[in-house]
Amino acid sequence: MGDGARGALFQAYVGHAACSPGVLMQPSPPTNLTLRARRLLIAEDDDALRALLVEALRHDGHEVVEAPDGSSLLMRLTELMDGPEGLPDVIVSDVHMPGYSGINALATLRSAGIHTPVVLITAFGDARLHFAAASL
Repeated sequence: MGDGARGALFQAYVGHAACSPGVLMQPSPPTNLTLRARRLLIAEDDDALRALLVEALRHDGHEVVEAPDGSSLLMRLTELMDGPEGLPDVIVSDVHMPGYSGINALATLRSAGIHTPVVLITAFGDARLHFAAASL
């Protein structure tokens, strides 16, 4: 971006979406996909981890909206869509949250036609989860 805008820089590793469930997806080499995010929505049920992520991103100059779970993520997105600034540039969501998981939230977004980039984070990933996320 030549406009001098600050943003979080993400380097994406894109898995092979053609894999079947149970087959470990191998990451592709890094793509040239660069996302410069000014506004992020962070959904994480671990209060300490969410606070750490939010503090680091705000320290770096980003506007951050917080959600403590998947249901709150969808509620915050509805509020943002109805507001003057619209959707965030990037959504960062934990996968395993009580009530409504990050995968469920991602599926709901995609079925509603919302294609905001989503970064899923988890300490408990496996091949089936990788496949499910890649198919959305």
